[in-house]
Amino acid sequence: MKIKFKGSIVYILVLFLFSLAYSIDWQAKTAMPTVRSFGGAATINESLYVVGGRNSSGLLSTLEIYDVISDSWSAGSSLPVPIREFGMAAVNSKIYVIGGYDGTNVLDSVFEYVPSTDTWATKTSMPTARAGLTASVVNGKIYAIGGDDGTNTLDDVEEYDPTTDIWSTKAVMSTARTNLTSQNVGDKIYAIGGCITGVTPCGTVEEYDPVGDDWTAKTSMPTARYGLASGIVQGKVYVLGGFAPVSLIYSVVESYDPSSDAWSGEKSMLTERWGLVADTIDGKLYAIGGQTLFHSGYTGANEEGTVLVDIVEQRVPDSKNRLQVQPVPFKDRVHFILNEEVKSTEIKIYNTVGKLVRSLPIGHASVSHILWDRKDELGKRLPSGVYILRLEAFGETMTRKLVVLP
Repeated sequence: MKIKFKGSIVYILVLFLFSLAYSIDWQAKTAMPTVRSFGGAATINESLYVVGGRNSSGLLSTLEIYDVISDSWSAGSSLPVPIREFGMAAVNSKIYVIGGYDGTNVLDSVFEYVPSTDTWATKTSMPTARAGLTASVVNGKIYAIGGDDGTNTLDDVEEYDPTTDIWSTKAVMSTARTNLTSQNVGDKIYAIGGCITGVTPCGTVEEYDPVGDDWTAKTSMPTARYGLASGIVQGKVYVLGGFAPVSLIYSVVESYDPSSDAWSGEKSMLTERWGLVADTIDGKLYAIGGQTLFHSGYTGANEEGTVLVDIVEQRVPDSKNRLQVQPVPFKDRVHFILNEEVKSTEIKIYNTVGKLVRSLPIGHASVSHILWDRKDELGKRLPSGVYILRLEAFGETMTRKLVVLP
């Protein structure tokens, strides 16, 4: 762009920046064979493992495994005991079921499942017996958060190291709650929603930093609810379904962006339900099971949510010219040049369905040159098309559209 002033020509650099607009396309997939609610789910490779819970027959120990590639279910070995409302997480290709309720008592038990041998083993018990807890993983350690002891809601947080089979007590949450959900984004954990007393739902969001062992209050979720589930796509937490009195069973979906501490409304699921489980595989959300009524309506509904990314182009002057991309478009390799000192961070590259395909570290330097060789994290050459560069630096989030030639 050029602007004339009294016979001279002043050139102003204009970069094409891109913002990303998201929507979810929900599709019904093969239903889970055993209808249930308040079970647990964890993902290893392309398979989602769903175990335990309850239905009209009572408490369950049943394990069923969903293969997203073939859209089919298979059976695994059952839990040693039927339980519901436990924490569940996967670490190093093993699955851990923590705490829960067996119909008589809240539990402190820990069971480890090894998919390669289809076997269960008992591990060191959790210090605090509880049900309704949530579990998240950071750096190979599982954090058991919140829950209830059958009488009171809890704010307890305990860390389990599967390598040493040892538990440690950590800083408590500010808000005691049960039937909440949690996800880790980077090296932080976000505890979201839940029931604080009796049947009172909350939209409370707290961020836990395992390094500092402290909690920070964040912007509350717009729809207060419990018995909800969640998954992560492109660094955003998608919160699905849930319940709030009286008889409000939700199909609502809301997303939380930790980088901006902001919530957005998303397209609802096809099925209203609470007590469901959810996880993310290959950048897609899977919402499974739950109840469509308060005391009944158990379902095996299985919905796949594809987060679609619309690229919104904006022409924005950039007088500092801090981030350059050369060349555009490109075929085999592209250079990213940062012309201003930046603290150690990383450039993230996503495809147009929101899946992170490559992270490129940036060191601490006054000028940084970063090369992308068109390969993903596994070294596989990516197909031609449009990709999105995302960089959080200089107190803002910068995005660029990358066009890869055939």
